[in-house]
Amino acid sequence: MKNKMTATNSIFKNNLKRTVAREFIYIILISIVCFSIYKIGEYRQNSYEIEIDNKIKILDSLPQHQLLWYKLKKHNLYNKNYENYKKDYKNTEDQIVLFNLVSNNGLYTKELSDFRVKYFRKESVIDDLYNLYYNEYRLNNEYIQNQEKEFWIDLRKKEEKFKEILKVDSICIKIYSNFVKQGYKHSIEGFKKLIFEPYEEGLNIKEIDNLEKDINKDTPTYLQTAIDINIFILILFFPFRYIVIGLKWSIKQIKNKNNVI
Repeated sequence: MKNKMTATNSIFKNNLKRTVAREFIYIILISIVCFSIYKIGEYRQNSYEIEIDNKIKILDSLPQHQLLWYKLKKHNLYNKNYENYKKDYKNTEDQIVLFNLVSNNGLYTKELSDFRVKYFRKESVIDDLYNLYYNEYRLNNEYIQNQEKEFWIDLRKKEEKFKEILKVDSICIKIYSNFVKQGYKHSIEGFKKLIFEPYEEGLNIKEIDNLEKDINKDTPTYLQTAIDINIFILILFFPFRYIVIGLKWSIKQIKNKNNVI
């Protein structure tokens, strides 16, 4: 009897060892599979985000002054051609009105200064230089939107004369140096080009449409999908599988009991 119990215990221990070894192998394999699925999802998600970032950079590298005109037309906020657009919004006060219009329609969420630097950089720089040279505080961000019509008429006359002053090399270099102290990062040649040369043009409307379509489409959830798949695999393989094994074992025990009876 004792030998029989010893043999039974030995069989039980061997079976337990095999079960533990098998489960350990399953755990390793499932871990490898889940890790691989996660890394694939992460890689695809990162690749997609990098692709979108690159397309945003391409969009930002296009002529922004002309790009705003395209966006306004697309959203039915301006229906004239580009030549009219350049005339209608060449003055600071008109750019302020346009800024409020696009902000009200949710097309721009940053400050006026950012808006002008992005879309009307030339006029914005002239205002900044004039402010820097003559200390015209009314062009500062906190005051610029609250000026009367007479101020703008007078300022335009003064800025036209100021542009002539900027053509004198010695004065231009001095103003450029002061502007660099304020944070300007480009060369004197780039500075003169910005002030005196017209805006770059030549948008490819089809290219813009394709870029915006890709940028604005719903973001794929590759990483979340990978996580969901892993959760499903873990639930299926461990709790669910163990429940099934437990049910089979319970049914087997009941049958064995019935057989004994």
